[in-house]
Amino acid sequence: MHISVSSQAVHADGESGSLHLFGGLSFQTGSQSITHFGSRKAALVLIRIALSGHKPIQRDEVATALWPDEPADVSRPRLRQALVSLKGSFPSELPSPFLASKNALQLNEWVSVDCTEFQRLAASGSEEAAVACYRPLLPGWNEPWLASYRELYEGLFAETAARAAGNLSDESAIQVLSSACALHPLNENLLIELMGRLMRSGQQVRAVKAYEAYVAVLETQMRVSPGDAVRRLAEEAMQAKLPFEVARVRLSPAPLPNPITRMFGRESIIERTRDLVAASRRLITFTGIGGIGKTRVALEYAHREHSIETIAFASLVETSDIDGVFEVLQTSLGIPYGYGKPAEVVARALASRRAL
Repeated sequence: MHISVSSQAVHADGESGSLHLFGGLSFQTGSQSITHFGSRKAALVLIRIALSGHKPIQRDEVATALWPDEPADVSRPRLRQALVSLKGSFPSELPSPFLASKNALQLNEWVSVDCTEFQRLAASGSEEAAVACYRPLLPGWNEPWLASYRELYEGLFAETAARAAGNLSDESAIQVLSSACALHPLNENLLIELMGRLMRSGQQVRAVKAYEAYVAVLETQMRVSPGDAVRRLAEEAMQAKLPFEVARVRLSPAPLPNPITRMFGRESIIERTRDLVAASRRLITFTGIGGIGKTRVALEYAHREHSIETIAFASLVETSDIDGVFEVLQTSLGIPYGYGKPAEVVARALASRRAL
């Protein structure tokens, strides 16, 4: 779903313009698009003015932000030069996009700003429209003073996306929250909202995968661990996903081993085994000294059995503990990893199936 709503001011001469800070810096008016603003400092002046909305901002505040290490008698002339460069980047037939007085700067009323529009939509209850128009603020612009604005808009976006999802069906909410998490993969609050909605709709495996992807990014980029709240939610999803998902996993056992010789003299044992299986005996054990052919008989019967859908061969020769037994069984049955402890996974996967 894509919704775009714009509240755009119009100049007395009929001109209107849109300044975009979400996703990158650009200015649009009519059929004209401007992406270069004279110099990087001139562009930063425009950004700083725009982030104040249509409220005046003191010249000294802008100068200090852009030239923090310079004295006022140096930064003020540089600001004046940047303003000249900025004004020259706009077509001469357009009215100036900003107003400049002796002490203050202000965005002209005929210019709208996407981040201001985003705030207006979020505050007015138009959450879906607000979420649709949002993008990360000025990617690639790493000035320290922009950090607080990024934090502000990302936080508001997370809150707005959560409110928007609350009014939608599970499917639509998951779509909104997934897109939100893609924009901000390190936002833990968004992840918690997404995982909660996935779990509520029975998609525990997707919830766990979303968490695992988050942890991978977090450890790679930030080298920190996830918070307690999202970790507890992941543990809950891990436990709850078994009855929802494992029972529906398609088993893909490996082909049975093929003996290279024919078997002779064991027909009575094969028939007895068939009778026991038909009687639903859950455990059948062949006994005898080593090398007598116990495994060979089991394989022969397995090759002849056609009434059971799932047949798997699991060699326990190198297994010395119970956990290892279930790991071998999970592998032999072709059950993917990532669903939890092998013992629980195997039990859930076979609970509603007839397997040998």
